Amino acid sequence: MKAPSAGRRGCTDVAVAPKVTGPPRYVLHPERPNTEPLLRLAWGVGPEVLRRVIGVLRRSGLGRAVLEGLAVGDVWLGDLADDDASYGFFLSGNRVVRTRTRDFWQTVRSVVHEGRHAVQSAMGLTTILEFHEPGTQLPWDARGYLLLNRALEADADAWAIAASHELDEAGAPEAWSSLIAHPEFGGLARAYEAARPDGRAPAMRAAYDAWFELGRDYGYDTYLLGWLERLREKTEAAGHAGPVPAASTLDDAVLQRLGYLPGGGSYLAGRVLDEGRYASMAPDVEARLAELVAP
Repeated sequence: MKAPSAGRRGCTDVAVAPKVTGPPRYVLHPERPNTEPLLRLAWGVGPEVLRRVIGVLRRSGLGRAVLEGLAVGDVWLGDLADDDASYGFFLSGNRVVRTRTRDFWQTVRSVVHEGRHAVQSAMGLTTILEFHEPGTQLPWDARGYLLLNRALEADADAWAIAASHELDEAGAPEAWSSLIAHPEFGGLARAYEAARPDGRAPAMRAAYDAWFELGRDYGYDTYLLGWLERLREKTEAAGHAGPVPAASTLDDAVLQRLGYLPGGGSYLAGRVLDEGRYASMAPDVEARLAELVAP
């Protein structure tokens, strides 16, 4: 008797791949309170500060690329309350970039930075964990999540730095002068400026490298570790013992994709995820990571 072919009804030896759950696929959803789509903002509808931000970013090539990415991904911009200085990209809020800072040019930078996270998410590169289902696999292992999160944040900052420099060249010097003296981002800006004579891609690479050299990774590592630890607790509470399983490990090809620039080429070509300063972690981070992945 002829054996049934793989996948046919009645065949008992067909392997079923474990289910992997990360962030959900983008699904159009109109219910986004206190936000506006880019098209309406461009027509002059919505908060004045966001209309001004869009007008300014159109003067930067990278700024325009971010706006186009938000429009294609159906990501809306929202304006927070006057006394709220926080901002971020919220995939769980039906793809919204909410922003309100005490400085207009910081708002411009935050829209580029958080907008870049929205574009990264559309590429399938995100460390958002709140949609994981207990008992299923994560896309990557815990260490991979930390390394990817570093790369995503350094990339978003490099885009914000580069867009600010383009705005300076386009006749908006406040975009750069407010950044170069900034206590948090000034070091990244100076690294970019020093390498700019070699071209935009080398300058963005210099800003990306400076992100690690200035130790910006630690705060992001501890934040994401908290999410991973809560996820393991949630998984164990659902009756699944041991660390949350991973479907795969990350490789350096991720950076090639992440670094792709409008017009072609990747500013992260040749960079690595898990080597040298890109991978070194503080002792307390290493200890928490080891405990997290222990059976």
